[in-house]
Amino acid sequence: MDRSTFDPIPRHDACVAAVLGRPDPARTAAFLAEILDEPDHAGGAAFATAILGEAGFNPDEPRDERGRWTTGGSGTSGTLGNHEPGVRRQGRFLSGEHPGWRGRLTPTHEFTVTMDKHGAIHTYSWGNDFNDANGSHWYQDRPEDRKAATDSLEGKKGVAVVGPLQGDESLNPYIDQAYDMLHDAGKNSPSSHLNGVLGMNCKTEGDRLLKLAKGLQAAEKANTPGLRDAMRTVARVHAGLKP
Repeated sequence: MDRSTFDPIPRHDACVAAVLGRPDPARTAAFLAEILDEPDHAGGAAFATAILGEAGFNPDEPRDERGRWTTGGSGTSGTLGNHEPGVRRQGRFLSGEHPGWRGRLTPTHEFTVTMDKHGAIHTYSWGNDFNDANGSHWYQDRPEDRKAATDSLEGKKGVAVVGPLQGDESLNPYIDQAYDMLHDAGKNSPSSHLNGVLGMNCKTEGDRLLKLAKGLQAAEKANTPGLRDAMRTVARVHAGLKP
């Protein structure tokens, strides 16, 4: 493979997914080698690691219980910038990415952030991209969102607006469940639409995610399995998903 002419962008997400989902180094190397059409596993893995490094990923960073990279690390204590753990909405300023968008009305991309008591964060965003491979347009832990979330929670100015707490840490796993439901539905997801800018946008989709998560959390508190299943179905339908 000619590295000088290789464009990593189309395969970047595949490389990220490979490393995030396969913490075992040997399997990761083999999988990345297959993606990159690289017969030498060590070469393929090294090249992919370089790509991921440019995106801000640190392969030595601790992982959480699901094998995902964390920001604070699962073994550390204390949250970012002394913020309470839980669920927040953030607005990432787009003016830095699009220098022509200046002025008093600075466009933002709104997304959801969860943080645990150790300071580990995960991000959930809609509309970062509109490719056919991801029909739902939902994305988890995108580098640009994670960086904005971390910087703003640590107090860096002009990166993102840190919103108020939407729920405590007990809501975190239900945000994850809600994301899986909306994302895995693909083109059948109620989120499978173009950006309406003034409506049907990242904010309204964030509202959908939060409403579904809170519905799933409420269902878990039901005192009978039948009632719990019924409440989960209601939460899905209210979010626009099929029962």
